[in-house]
Amino acid sequence: MPGRSTLCPCGAAVAVPDDWLRFQCTGCGRAFHRSDLSAPHMTPVVTVANDVWGTSSPPSTYPVAIPVSGEGEERIRWGFTRVGPPHQWNRWSIAVRGGHIVFRRGYDVGQLLYRARLSAGAVTEIEVSGFYPTDTHPRHVVAVQRLIEVLLIGEPFCKCGASLIVPPGDEEFPCARCGKLYRARDMGDPTLPLCQCGTTLTRQRTSDGKRFDCYHCGMLWDASGTRLDRPFTAADAESHGVPGWGSGIANEVVQVTPIELRYSAEDLRRIRWGFRASAMEERWFVFVQDEWLNVYRVGGLCAKARLTEQGISALHLTASGQAVFAGQDNTSVAAVANAFDAFVQMILLRYAHQH
Repeated sequence: MPGRSTLCPCGAAVAVPDDWLRFQCTGCGRAFHRSDLSAPHMTPVVTVANDVWGTSSPPSTYPVAIPVSGEGEERIRWGFTRVGPPHQWNRWSIAVRGGHIVFRRGYDVGQLLYRARLSAGAVTEIEVSGFYPTDTHPRHVVAVQRLIEVLLIGEPFCKCGASLIVPPGDEEFPCARCGKLYRARDMGDPTLPLCQCGTTLTRQRTSDGKRFDCYHCGMLWDASGTRLDRPFTAADAESHGVPGWGSGIANEVVQVTPIELRYSAEDLRRIRWGFRASAMEERWFVFVQDEWLNVYRVGGLCAKARLTEQGISALHLTASGQAVFAGQDNTSVAAVANAFDAFVQMILLRYAHQH
């Protein structure tokens, strides 16, 4: 990524290095992570109030041998503080005090949860607060290592928690654990829009005109970069209610059509996000329950579509759904399939707010 730069809030231009380590503005000292260029929320050396454990239970101490390069140690000593849009990493305040990395989480300076001994070239010991049950402490040791790698040094990571091995060039590459696709040029491009959680919304997810989700917080967006909503689930439908929710004559199935609609795995993922109307003119409420796609409209249930690994294999219509998807031709499978596919394409795959 030679030649790329971003503008620091202090007004100075900051060169973006080719590696994935955190880097600093030479003007004010703010630290940046390449995946958050447009909203820097990391600053050098954080001062916390004290190193007192906030519980009467003693901490557990574990010897470790986590190698740290000279560049890595420099970045660890910058520390980390919660500034900017809220997301999962912003709950931490991390600082180096003496020979220890001190990890606090929560409001203000937070509660002391971990402490790691920083020696020359390595982290050699981790203490875990007695706030956590003793049998969970080994996995907290792993969590501390991830905090050091991701927050302090700057290693790229996936939402699933796995490290990302970024290849050279500009080809899409998957997370080795969950398969989510990335492209190096889009990770931290300051020209791209940001999610409300502070994560860059990647270009490759907006180029096909379909809805996409933020890989950090799951918020849904349309292709223009307009925020839509979070995925709508059966639990949401039950707790918040949809028009005509429940049983009744309006929700009785009157037509079963054995349609065969095929969708890619990524499009099926979008379909499973469902849809919640945010205005009367949008009308639709869609959610998945027990592998059935439930389609409600103002007035009640319209359709239930059977989901498979390849797409949709059957469509059950109520009287209102028959009017929407079958019209006067109630016997033509092709007509019903085409009408329902048009609904899927327009609402569940390519929906966009009207501006």
